[in-house]
Amino acid sequence: MDNINLAEWAAEETDPARKSFRQAVHLILRAIATSEVLSPFMIMKGGILLAIRYHSSRFTKDVDFSTTTPIQQVDIPLLLQKFENSLHPISATNEYGLALSLQSHKIKPPNSPAVSFPTLQLKVGYANRLNAGEMRKIQLGQAPRTIQIDYSFNEWVSETEAQAVDGGILNMYAYHDLIAEKIRSTLQQPIRDRSRFQDIYDLFLLLAGTTPTAEDKQAVLDKLHLASLDRGVPIFKLAMRQPEVIEYSQREYSTIAPLITDPPEFATAYRVVREFYESLPWVEPSTAAHR
Repeated sequence: MDNINLAEWAAEETDPARKSFRQAVHLILRAIATSEVLSPFMIMKGGILLAIRYHSSRFTKDVDFSTTTPIQQVDIPLLLQKFENSLHPISATNEYGLALSLQSHKIKPPNSPAVSFPTLQLKVGYANRLNAGEMRKIQLGQAPRTIQIDYSFNEWVSETEAQAVDGGILNMYAYHDLIAEKIRSTLQQPIRDRSRFQDIYDLFLLLAGTTPTAEDKQAVLDKLHLASLDRGVPIFKLAMRQPEVIEYSQREYSTIAPLITDPPEFATAYRVVREFYESLPWVEPSTAAHR
């Protein structure tokens, strides 16, 4: 797999609105990668990672990061200050002529000692420096164009991959971890009562055209056990055949069509994911004990 090239990723988009979005994402990732404070602790995952690392065409407006650190051990005001500090020099001078500014933040669910897996949501505005109206609004915290960053705390991460980005280091989920995390998320849908339709497509993308080795499959299974234990998600060989998992995965799958190029039919994508999952080196003799 090639190293990521954010400049090429931004340049290949032809739609003007999406191009400026990609340019802003590039600059935000540059700010994080070149920050000695943020780079080691903001581990990238999610749709943007699939886009820049695995060439996914699925359009998403969120940039997702994780850390293993519980939120109770984080000084949030200091973190926000460090994040803003990382944006300032990038915003002041860049090849795209864009200004960047943190517009707002919130913690979901609200922070308390009892919250185990909260997410800090940051909205970063971006504006064309030659557009006086846009610049006025971004300075008032009312930027019409924003990118949401979801930073999840106390998340399982087993192995990370480091990529050089604009003189810094961007840390991200490694391939096996990414697959394990998305399978865990798929199986967790009924527990959370939340459809994660995009995970089936993302897994299909990660698996399509590849021939996983026995070592790959063992690595995914080992990591899946760790990821599922972390969230209390039961896993067993036939788990992907559970009607409720299939129903939640398919529930909003049709909405993915406008987001990507040539989306596979749900039945096709799900079959590829299920067959890979069941081909993992399971050792349990039956699933009866898990029912």
